[in-house]
Amino acid sequence: MNNLKAQIEVRFTPILDYHSKFKTILSPFLRFAKFETKKINNNDVFILNFAEEKYEITCTWNSLIFHTFEPTENILEKTGNLTHFFVILEKIKKIDSFGKIIDIIYGNWYLNTIPEDDIISLYKDNYINDKINSIEGDDNYHQITINKQTNKYNFQIQITPVFNLGNLQSQGVMPKIIEDIIPIIDYKGILYNIAIVYTNYDLDSLRKINAFSEKIYNHLKIKTVEN
Repeated sequence: MNNLKAQIEVRFTPILDYHSKFKTILSPFLRFAKFETKKINNNDVFILNFAEEKYEITCTWNSLIFHTFEPTENILEKTGNLTHFFVILEKIKKIDSFGKIIDIIYGNWYLNTIPEDDIISLYKDNYINDKINSIEGDDNYHQITINKQTNKYNFQIQITPVFNLGNLQSQGVMPKIIEDIIPIIDYKGILYNIAIVYTNYDLDSLRKINAFSEKIYNHLKIKTVEN
């Protein structure tokens, strides 16, 4: 399974005095990770880049985000890369001005590799009806977004044809070091971004969400001779 990227985002009510508090919380991790700061909407965003383990933790005034280009089975182990993420989250929750967790979004990006000449025809045959196909426009770019709900989860699926590394980059699934991804995948095919909204963030819950995500992908995946 070409699982290119996994992301866990815990969203909480904004912390107005986050700047100094987060720097204190993150300081013990600077011996393990490269520390970066960037501005988003005039607010500082703090990033811990664990380059060797190929994951990042991003802290904003209203969210904590983990993303990795490693296989999900590795990160969902008890001693996996999520360990630092959970420690940071527990420290954030102890800030006096912390309010509450709003929700958790678990995202996976899967690439269904398909021969380049077949991408558009298979995409249209499997996901686009005749009425949509008849609309005039460029056949080399489509994106479908589906929003669904079960009794447990709200989730969104985005399905996008991919022809080159630039397409992957535009979908936010390229690591900072391109060499990390080029040797391990054939990057032409159809990309599935499955984002599931949930309320728990313990490992057991995340494993169940990940299994649900894989079930959706396997249901949607186009079967070809090569895969």
